[in-house]
Amino acid sequence: MGKSTEHSRDRLALLLGLTLTLVALGLLGTLIPIWNRVGPIKLAKGLSIQWGSVKFGLVVAAILLAPAGFLLAVLRWQKGIVAVNVEVMVILCVILLSIVSVVNSRYYYREDWTRVGRYGLSDQTIQALETDLKDQLTITVLASPYDLIPPRYQRMLLGPDGYTYLRQILKEYQAYSGKVDVVPLDPDEDVEKIAELFKKLDIKERPALIIQYKDKHEEIPLDAIAEAAGNPYSPEPGATQRKLKVEEAVTGAIMKLTEEKPTELCFTTGHGEKNPENYEADGLSNIRKQLEKVNYKTRTIDLTKESIPNDAVLVVAGPQKVKFQDVEVEAIRNFLKKDMGRLLLLVDPVSETGAECGLAGLLQDYDVTLRQDATVVTLSLNRMMQPVLTTQARAYCDETAADNDIVSKLRDYAFGFLQACCLETQPTTPGQPPKSEFKATRILKVAERLKIEGGKGIKGAWGETDLKEGQELRFNSDKGDIAPPLTVGVVVQPATPKPPNSYMPAPPPGEKPPGPRIVVIGDSDFASNRFAKDRPSNVALFSNCVAWLAAKKGKLGIPPKDIDTRRIDLDAITGPWRGLWILLFVVVAPTMVGIVLGAIVWVLRRK
Repeated sequence: MGKSTEHSRDRLALLLGLTLTLVALGLLGTLIPIWNRVGPIKLAKGLSIQWGSVKFGLVVAAILLAPAGFLLAVLRWQKGIVAVNVEVMVILCVILLSIVSVVNSRYYYREDWTRVGRYGLSDQTIQALETDLKDQLTITVLASPYDLIPPRYQRMLLGPDGYTYLRQILKEYQAYSGKVDVVPLDPDEDVEKIAELFKKLDIKERPALIIQYKDKHEEIPLDAIAEAAGNPYSPEPGATQRKLKVEEAVTGAIMKLTEEKPTELCFTTGHGEKNPENYEADGLSNIRKQLEKVNYKTRTIDLTKESIPNDAVLVVAGPQKVKFQDVEVEAIRNFLKKDMGRLLLLVDPVSETGAECGLAGLLQDYDVTLRQDATVVTLSLNRMMQPVLTTQARAYCDETAADNDIVSKLRDYAFGFLQACCLETQPTTPGQPPKSEFKATRILKVAERLKIEGGKGIKGAWGETDLKEGQELRFNSDKGDIAPPLTVGVVVQPATPKPPNSYMPAPPPGEKPPGPRIVVIGDSDFASNRFAKDRPSNVALFSNCVAWLAAKKGKLGIPPKDIDTRRIDLDAITGPWRGLWILLFVVVAPTMVGIVLGAIVWVLRRK
């Protein structure tokens, strides 16, 4: 009788404790949605408390009070002490998990393990968020999974996977910077909010994204973040893919909003230079489009008729056949003498242009020797062990310039050059003061080793000073050929920056430092359309050169890349093996996994 009564009381106490717990949780579940709509509680003038703190305190109180009936009931029996220990451990675990949750919500680390960096932000985006973003920025999402992406005749939707990627990459912006807010609005449900926003910002047509910063805003249409790539008329499954450009569009908009005005790039004309408006293989239209996305403005300039704007970056892109006149050279020299003079010179060898560019004397003033007479050639052996000579070369970052902002993020990349000329700099002695007021630093080199037999090179790269078509070439130092490593990229800046004083204060962060800056690269073809499409590293190199010259730290680094959405298409598996592959992945593989796991559990239980 006694044991039966004791068991009945135990069951009654347990039932009472569970009932009180369920009632407390039910009340909390009812009140939390209401609290989410209530603002802060004002206790006194200038003093208030957020509802989030109140909710956390009430949840902890409910966890402590809900089992009160259970504790009071069981303390009358010998097992009460065990029950108290269990309750205390549960409470301590809840408190510990709450603390961990609060800390994790404020301090965390995110890592993208996908092969192409699908869910990570690029270096350029991170630089922009760290350097340029000073105030709160709001990104309003108006895109829908059912929106048709251009070109519309392909009838491809943004789709759930495209929309999910859009939201996911915007979460990365939020996670990296506390100054980014993302507000998703449904075009079908949030009609009133969208109409009010359109009226406030004077927007006529629904974009995919609206980015607001201070009193400015940018509209990003759907074709800027997604496009259908491929052949829509091909009968092959998967011939058309969805290409997503979310990060590129958002980062470009942030740069436009955070800068007061675009940076002007002036491309010289009149000497056969590559034109930024030319869409052919030898043009620079792809580079121009990339630069305009991050708030650069490009135009051509005739130095015989126009003066160079003080705040511009002058670009000389591969003069061909026509030398610069003395008046033009003097205009460039006077421009560089100004504290803000900036020059990007892309020059080709005489073997390609047929004449010197006429800027060698100007570069000598900055301790750079232009060797247009020396063409970089590479001699290698093919599969038949026969020597093959080519003027195409791969350039790498010079390890001595690893801290230079242009190449610091590109050290693991190679750059394709079609026909490059050599550059030389004045040697410096470590520990000795510079010989001039300017410092020339090598940033790019062609480092193929040169193998010499019988006094002549038979394999490797060198600077050839007598390049003729059909001629059998061998390295010959007696004729002035240059041995590797070969320098093909140089930067020039003041050796000792001018110290700020009361008459010349230090420039604010983000503004150009005083003193001229020059970048010289021994090839102009690396930036042309034929290379810009297939070699993103070449585009990144050109973009970093311009950003370094313009002192735009937020635009340095590796730019965002396009993301292709791909799926496993079983219809693409054709032939007699199709049924076998489907059977293997759908039936055999899951069955084998179950058998292996079952065997492991059986062995562990036997032990």
